[in-house]
Amino acid sequence: MIIYNPYAYTLQAGDPVRQPFPGNIIPQSMISPVAAAVTKYMPTPNAKTSGVRYATVNLLNPEYAAKDKFYNLILKFDWNFGQNHRAFIRHASNDRTEDRAVNGLDNKIGTDGQQPFQRINDAYVADWVWTATPTTVINVRGSYNRFIEKGFGRANENFDLTSLGLPASLVNQLPTPRYFGRWEFPGYSSLGRYQSINITNNYNLMGNVTKIWRGHTMKMGVDLRRIHFIQHTEWRGLALEYCKQHRNRCHGFFAAGQQTDSAGFLAGRTSHNFDPRFENVFRIFEEYVGLAAAK
Repeated sequence: MIIYNPYAYTLQAGDPVRQPFPGNIIPQSMISPVAAAVTKYMPTPNAKTSGVRYATVNLLNPEYAAKDKFYNLILKFDWNFGQNHRAFIRHASNDRTEDRAVNGLDNKIGTDGQQPFQRINDAYVADWVWTATPTTVINVRGSYNRFIEKGFGRANENFDLTSLGLPASLVNQLPTPRYFGRWEFPGYSSLGRYQSINITNNYNLMGNVTKIWRGHTMKMGVDLRRIHFIQHTEWRGLALEYCKQHRNRCHGFFAAGQQTDSAGFLAGRTSHNFDPRFENVFRIFEEYVGLAAAK
């Protein structure tokens, strides 16, 4: 793996061709203090795998296992009011909380895992049936369902970004709570994770009438629905991607044996993907009205 100095080059046919660092080592004076601070949160390699790219597949954690906690609850209550009225209410809820690390950092600063990742369901139904006459039955039902999906790396929350060497003037412009940030090196495991939340609300109201007349059964009904979808996309107060092109022999070209993205990271050279997105809330409303009649 050859690491090239982006500032030492010669022109060949008008194109800059970079020279390798002496000893294939980046001088300490050229290493970004921020990169050096972030690197301390990377897990230490503990294995070697032959036949793979340099500095990959080098971390084993055989004792780690993803965890799931799950509960499910269903309640139903029925009532009879005299001979003509019946009603019930029903509640159902469940919560699956998953704890999953994906970059070798288990609930530690820099984790890129869903720690925790929750899927929460709640449902409520109320139903009433009225036997108005021996030949007429009226039924009304209302329901509400809510699904929540949210995940983030909790260990990254409320991190002091100035401890990485980032200026307070920059950090103070970021939204709160502040996270460790998102540090991406294509071809390698990323560090950091932000929060994302998706919420779906379903509202439903339906009613129907059943009438028996002269040997015929007639049914009429109405169905009203409203769906409210809210998506809090994974906002990024601080996200940087580092690429290899700044440190290759020829800018924009990568050949076997040349450096990888980690060298560009150490030199503090980001790609064009500096992504200072803040919280983005996306909402969708859908409504449905249905009428039915049958004989």
